[in-house]
Amino acid sequence: MSRKTNIKLKNVLSAFLAVALVLSCLTGCSGFTRRPNSFKTDKLHVVCTVYTAFDFTKNLLKEDAEIVLLMSPGTDVHGFEPSTDDMRLLEGADIIVSSGAGLETWLNDLLNSIDNKDIYRIDLSSKVELLTMGETVKELGEDEEHEHEEHHDHHGHEHNANDIDPHIWMSPVNAINEVTGLYESLSSYYQKTGVTEEQSERLTSNYNFYIEKLNLLKEDYSNFFNELTEGELVVSHEAFGYLCHSYGLTQIAIDGLTSGESDAKTLRYVIDYIREYNIKCIFYEDLINPDTARVISEETGCELVALKALGSISQDDIDNGMDYINAMRYNLEALRVLK
Repeated sequence: MSRKTNIKLKNVLSAFLAVALVLSCLTGCSGFTRRPNSFKTDKLHVVCTVYTAFDFTKNLLKEDAEIVLLMSPGTDVHGFEPSTDDMRLLEGADIIVSSGAGLETWLNDLLNSIDNKDIYRIDLSSKVELLTMGETVKELGEDEEHEHEEHHDHHGHEHNANDIDPHIWMSPVNAINEVTGLYESLSSYYQKTGVTEEQSERLTSNYNFYIEKLNLLKEDYSNFFNELTEGELVVSHEAFGYLCHSYGLTQIAIDGLTSGESDAKTLRYVIDYIREYNIKCIFYEDLINPDTARVISEETGCELVALKALGSISQDDIDNGMDYINAMRYNLEALRVLK
């Protein structure tokens, strides 16, 4: 190889490495755009199943841990299928934080399939007063008289009135209980494994700071709902039951609206109901295709309002710095159409 050719090759390689470095920085800045197959540091290794678990954990541990979100942005938790890369990641994990309440139906099988039996499990639902679907949702549809029988949500996931409603994080009251339980579990893990006094103090300081922010959020929600005269929240996906329960509202889920394939009879029933009861708006989850809801809106003049249900989060939200508190404040502003 000539000296001139060698210089050209070196220049090409240098340019390639520079581009790779830039791309690496860009993906790293978003927090969890590209999930690694294994941990990269010797810090505490923590895997979080869903976005809320990730955000809560990040606020408490911050730089004292390498925290990874198991599911990529926009992934449906109901349809999630763990891969061999997920299993490899968990083999190196010290802690796994899950939302619980039956949300991650695949989790036990996943953990039973790996060799790492020392992984410390934290279930965020352990401090929450759990409610059944029958307690958090009134189903509206063609078979309303059978509202407490089995039905399907927008994922085709079966629900029964006796099933636990897994959307616990949608109430600020619950979020405070979740974070408190997380703090207690992390403190217990610290005591068992032994960490520096500085790390323990940082955990407590981070917890106190974050709980104060969550308490302010809860206070703002309480003030809003105390002034609200509406007693119903009409939704296309029953993700807001705990929110309604905390503040004295009834969540009415419109049967068939979430699938995008509602039959004509169900649509007519919903349209007639909206007109009869003068419903002004329907709330839908921002990551769900609202085509069917849009048909109803055009037919009735009922406004469509997007809420963030936070079972997952979009890449756009990540890039824009969205977090749990910001998302819940977004929802609070959206709910003002009820006044």
